[in-house]
Amino acid sequence: EAAGFSDRGTGYNKTTGGAFGPIPTSRIEGAATRTGAPSYFVTDAGEEWVFSHGGGLGAFTVHYAHKAASATTWIQGNVPITVPKGGLWARACAGGADGNSIHVIYYTNPTGASFGGEPVEGIDGMVKYCRSTDGGQTWDKIDITLPGITSDVYKSMSAEGYAIDANGDNVAIALFSQTNDCLL
Repeated sequence: EAAGFSDRGTGYNKTTGGAFGPIPTSRIEGAATRTGAPSYFVTDAGEEWVFSHGGGLGAFTVHYAHKAASATTWIQGNVPITVPKGGLWARACAGGADGNSIHVIYYTNPTGASFGGEPVEGIDGMVKYCRSTDGGQTWDKIDITLPGITSDVYKSMSAEGYAIDANGDNVAIALFSQTNDCLL
């Protein structure tokens, strides 16, 4: 939709025999959930995951959609974050000894007319971490503040100025602030 982007979401297409299928005409999230800024990965078990933000002004969710490689239906849900006003621009990856743990970082909803958020722990837009070790069934780490992140060092952080990757049980998170040193 040209006005308000009410159909904003994740288009999905896959190659078969080296050729893409038809151009997608619907989003994987379905008509009820407006999302943005997807992050895609595949677990070692072959399950495909997409993390994005859902919702709208003042109350965003960290939304996910996942399916087995052979499935056609995406299972939808939200990471059970508890920070006020929610999160945006999630980035995610698979890790763990079995390659099926889910690691997610997201940006807390910042202040300003465009977002309607509020500072978290004295930081206007900060990166938080969540983890599931059972393929998204439960989340044993939610809204974790990363070591070294305090309002004494950061007054705000950069939207999408971060990255995450995992190799087995080792998870690397890099933060690239506009006004501070890079933190790994």
